[in-house]
Amino acid sequence: MHGRRARHRDHDNSGGEAAARQSGPTSGSRAYPASPENPQGGIRIKIPRKIGVVIGALAVLGTAGGMLATVAGASTTTVTGTTQVVNAPDTTSGGTGTACTSSSQGPVWALDTYTNTLTAVSTGPDTWQVTLTANGSFAGFADPATCNAMTSKGSLLGMITYKVTSTGTPSQANLKSSYSTGDLATMVDDFFNDPNATLSGGAYFYSYQNGAYVQWAGQASGDSGITGDVTAYTAPPPPPVQMVAIPNVVGLSASAALAKVRAAGFVSYTSPFRNPAYTYVATGTSPSGSAPKGSTVVVLVKRT
Repeated sequence: MHGRRARHRDHDNSGGEAAARQSGPTSGSRAYPASPENPQGGIRIKIPRKIGVVIGALAVLGTAGGMLATVAGASTTTVTGTTQVVNAPDTTSGGTGTACTSSSQGPVWALDTYTNTLTAVSTGPDTWQVTLTANGSFAGFADPATCNAMTSKGSLLGMITYKVTSTGTPSQANLKSSYSTGDLATMVDDFFNDPNATLSGGAYFYSYQNGAYVQWAGQASGDSGITGDVTAYTAPPPPPVQMVAIPNVVGLSASAALAKVRAAGFVSYTSPFRNPAYTYVATGTSPSGSAPKGSTVVVLVKRT
C-alpha cells in the first residue's frame, strides 16, 4: 500500500490495516511480501480488473455510508479543508526488481501530485469521522507489482476514512498550502492543530489510470486487495520534419535576400558579414534546395 496510509495510532483492528494483514493466500490469490508499512504481508487477489474496481468501490463506499448513517440522526458539525500534495512518494509491497527506491514506508515506485480534500464530521465529544479525498496524477518510474523499471503516468483518484479522536478543532487555516509527503496522519494532525490526535480505521480505495490499477481495504478483516497494474507510458514519436523550399535569391541585394529567406520560415544571416560602407549582392544560399522549417539558411553575398 502506498505511503499515504501512513502511520496509524491506536489502530482499530477492524480497520483497513488489519484487513491487509492476512496470514496467507486464499484460493485465487498470491501472497505479496511484508513491508515496513505492512509487516505481516497480505494477498494480491487475482480477479478481473473491472470487477476489482467495482468491488473496491463498494467496499469503501459501503464503509463510508455506514459511518455516515451512524451520525445522520445526531446534530453534527462538518468542516472541510483543502491542500495540495506535490511529488509525494507512492509506495508498494514491492518485488524483486531494483528500480523502486527505498523509504521508511516501503519501496517507492511513483511520485503523486494531487489535491487533497479533508472532510471532518463530528460523531461525538472529541470524535470525528475524517475522509480524505485525493484527485490528481502520478508519475511512475517502476512497476508497482515488480519494482522493475517502467515509466508510467496517469490519473489518481482515491479516498481514505479515519476515526479521529482529538481535543482540537479542525480548520482550513491549520493546513499548510502544500505538502511534499503522502503522510496523511501529519495532515490530519495539522487539520486539528493537534500532534496527539489518534487515528483508527483506515478503509481506503485508490484508483490509478481510471481503474487500471486499484488498491482497496474495507473495515472487515480480509476485505482488501490489489488488482491490475499500471500501463507503461510510451512517448509519442516526434512530429515529422516539415521541409520547406529555400527561395532563389541570386542577384538580389543582401537585404532583399535576407528578407525573402526569412519570409519562407528560416533563420538567416549573411556570409561574409557586411561592411555598412559597401553594398552587397546575393550569390546563393547554404544550404540550397530545401531545409527543415525554422532551421538556419545562410545567404552568401559578395561586395559590388
